[in-house]
Amino acid sequence: MDLYEELVVAFLFIVVALVVLFIFRKLLEERKRKSINDSTSAKTGHYWTRVDFVDRGFYCASCKTHLLSGYECDYCTLKVDEVACARSIGERIKCKAIQKPDEQGRYQHHWIPGNIDSDQFCFICDELCGGGVSLRDYSCCLCWRVIHSACMKKNVSEYCDFGPYRYFTFPPNNITTRRVGKRMVIERVTLPEQEDFKPILAFVNTVCGSCTGKVVYRSFLRHLHPKQVIDVQKDNLKSALQWIDDNAEVNVRLVVAGGDGTISNVLETLEDFQRKPPVRIF
Repeated sequence: MDLYEELVVAFLFIVVALVVLFIFRKLLEERKRKSINDSTSAKTGHYWTRVDFVDRGFYCASCKTHLLSGYECDYCTLKVDEVACARSIGERIKCKAIQKPDEQGRYQHHWIPGNIDSDQFCFICDELCGGGVSLRDYSCCLCWRVIHSACMKKNVSEYCDFGPYRYFTFPPNNITTRRVGKRMVIERVTLPEQEDFKPILAFVNTVCGSCTGKVVYRSFLRHLHPKQVIDVQKDNLKSALQWIDDNAEVNVRLVVAGGDGTISNVLETLEDFQRKPPVRIF
């Protein structure tokens, strides 16, 4: 074997080793993510996804370090550095997914610290929030209003009205679920005391559009009740739609985000039900 062949073999060995290392790292990250979700989700409500934060200027909600990569809750956008930070912050800040109302049925603002986009305005003083090189200011993951840390000391109502989302989002405690296989689907709902309430049920193909489906899916999770968002790759469509017939008093609307196959599957499944709610293609 001459020098050229030795170099080629060495190069191929390095490439293969790097590929194997990359795959191993991804598998390890996925295992860690599943481990923390399996062990903490029921108690804290958070559902963590591994995310890259490069050049976003985000900070860990637990240890306050600058984030290049880490974990983000799909529901409330809480961001952390490592699994240990996720467990630590989960004990102090529960997710909105398990938030309960007071005796009068009112929900308090669910404030998430920092990591606010620099184009957001404080709903108290109408000045820009976020920015800087630290974990600063707060956003409510129910109504998505933002507020300065200093403005929180002013006469701010502790109760949240869900902002513009109150017309189509169920409050956290207004949905009862049942298990179908490994997934939870809506069984029955309690209508909030909100005029012109028309909830949305979103169907998303998470593998559609070069993984943009996953981005759309997580965006819906943040702005709707998590059980109002259906992953067509994992959830049984018929089971996910059954509650619409069982709760005829709910004026529900459907949103379908996906390709022709996804749209066709949802529309065909609807034919098995008495109610035919309006459908919007996204």
